[in-house]
Amino acid sequence: MSKRKEHKYINNIETKHCYICKKWLPLENYTKCKANKDGLNNRCKKCNSEYMKKRRKENPNREREYYRTYKAKNYNKIRERRLKNKDKYHKINLESCRKYRANNKEKRKEITRRYRQNNKGVVNNLTAKRRAAKLQATPPWAELDKIKVLYEKAKWLESVTGLKYHVDHVIPLRGEKVSGLHCWNNLQLLEEKENVKKSNKLITY
Repeated sequence: MSKRKEHKYINNIETKHCYICKKWLPLENYTKCKANKDGLNNRCKKCNSEYMKKRRKENPNREREYYRTYKAKNYNKIRERRLKNKDKYHKINLESCRKYRANNKEKRKEITRRYRQNNKGVVNNLTAKRRAAKLQATPPWAELDKIKVLYEKAKWLESVTGLKYHVDHVIPLRGEKVSGLHCWNNLQLLEEKENVKKSNKLITY
């Protein structure tokens, strides 16, 4: 027995008819659409995806103009929604990035290698800034002999574990709120992935 004329039950599962592939599919196979009485799109997710790809390819400027106009008219609404879900989507994005990095190590290395090769000026500038910050933040009592041993230990750990290790500044040299010194007491060994995750933030416990 149909709940609505465009719906019907198959094996006790409520389904909807997709007018493109002509199949009766469970409701979870459809995206939401406020314009329709049942609140669902008339195309199933798969057909809708293919339809939208074709539409964007045939009318790229029309799609861009539509989204540009929509953003301009609904700026406050979009901003409020983003702020409301900021923490939620931040966690989702972090997890997604971690999975991508774990599954595409070689691809990321190649991308980094190509970027360094094609942007030597930018890379050299960043390296020079880092070197200058380190020199400026190195006090007379930095205990450079111990620091050298720490860098050697990082290389030794890499050879033993097969993992990449960084010598990290506990209080970053160029932190957002506070800057530390390049000295023995402000250094620690971290796995590469942990150091990248930490970036230039001060982690407190």
